[in-house]
Amino acid sequence: MNITTRYSIGDTVWHLRTRRQRRKVTCPLCGGKGRVPIGDTDRDTHCPDCRWGGVYETDRTLMGEIARLTIGQVRAEVEGDRTEITYMAWETGVGSGSILAEANLYPTRKDAEQACADAGAVLLTPSERSEAIA
Repeated sequence: MNITTRYSIGDTVWHLRTRRQRRKVTCPLCGGKGRVPIGDTDRDTHCPDCRWGGVYETDRTLMGEIARLTIGQVRAEVEGDRTEITYMAWETGVGSGSILAEANLYPTRKDAEQACADAGAVLLTPSERSEAIA
């Protein structure tokens, strides 16, 4: 039996992970100020759209996150005529970390970004990644 894998130990790959997540956006009515003017007066009131916060959360949006990883382990599972290739990366832990499906790994960041767009996902910004981790 001869099994061919797309990546080898030591290869650098780009991992695309997608998930549904609420996204914070600036309120378009008040422009993020949390207050709106009352008619033609010099008075203002709390924004009715964002409820005074200046931002609000959207419905759950498909978000994509891309990470640069180094292959540390290649795994092949054969069952009948089906072969599943998975990988483990040094950055996520080899032996006890995340198991990465070959379908979610790309040779370049550009390829991973295109796959993210093809899936209809919005790529997380660095600040959104920080908030998701916290």
